[in-house]
Amino acid sequence: MSAVLVMLLAGCGGSGDLGSDAGLATDELVGLDLARREVAPLAAGASATSGRIVFRRITTTMATTGRPLADNLVEGDERPNATIALGEYLIATTELTQGQWRALAGSEPWLDLLDTVGIDAARLVGDALPAVGMTRAQVEAACRSGSPAGWRLTLPTAAQWEHAALAGASSRYSWGDLSQDALVERHANVYLTTPSEPGLALKPRAVGALLPNAFGLHDMFGNVWEMTTAGTSTVHVRGGAWDQPVLQARASNRMQVPVDLGLPTVGVRLVLVRVAE
Repeated sequence: MSAVLVMLLAGCGGSGDLGSDAGLATDELVGLDLARREVAPLAAGASATSGRIVFRRITTTMATTGRPLADNLVEGDERPNATIALGEYLIATTELTQGQWRALAGSEPWLDLLDTVGIDAARLVGDALPAVGMTRAQVEAACRSGSPAGWRLTLPTAAQWEHAALAGASSRYSWGDLSQDALVERHANVYLTTPSEPGLALKPRAVGALLPNAFGLHDMFGNVWEMTTAGTSTVHVRGGAWDQPVLQARASNRMQVPVDLGLPTVGVRLVLVRVAE
């Protein structure tokens, strides 16, 4: 595991039975209305808005995590790979946006970063940009206060995150193992040495702007690191960020960031869990 934060780099828990809710037990997409705090089925192709988080149902019961011993381009804590039991879960199709965080938690923690990290507002602030600057305690509080009746918001586990990122693939990234800029920039907002357009990298993008993976999930690689439930004194984050090379974004990689520090390259993707009656 890398202990170095290159440039800028930090859970709530839940359990339940999705099948216990007959009206939502088989829908591929469900939406959380942030104003009403209500969950409802959505039609195929429904997209997230500032007032609604869209979750996709992932039904795979087994998942492979980590990398094979033969992969010499990964770190020791990513090997060997293993197959584990993984129950059904609902994961957000995008990273949480600033508009969604404001509706969920009523705060704007990214504004506190502008003076301390020297990033101008034009690069970091916008309703459709990923929410950043939250500590894990702030995320936990937002999960508790924002969970609708009968449901619980949470961060993904490390296994859920990696499974969702790869969407059934067995490669380093959902699109394969290749890391040429021309391919990567279609799928991930990461640092590129030869971007097709000047200034294409080195700032977060509006969520959902790039191609989704096979599960229909956007920005699992790049844009901002995403918190998981793993870690105690630190938070394990996954997926790389806009200031990192694509190798850092590989699905099996994880970084550790301080549990009590909000950062401009760390955001959140939520999971929605049905609470057992």
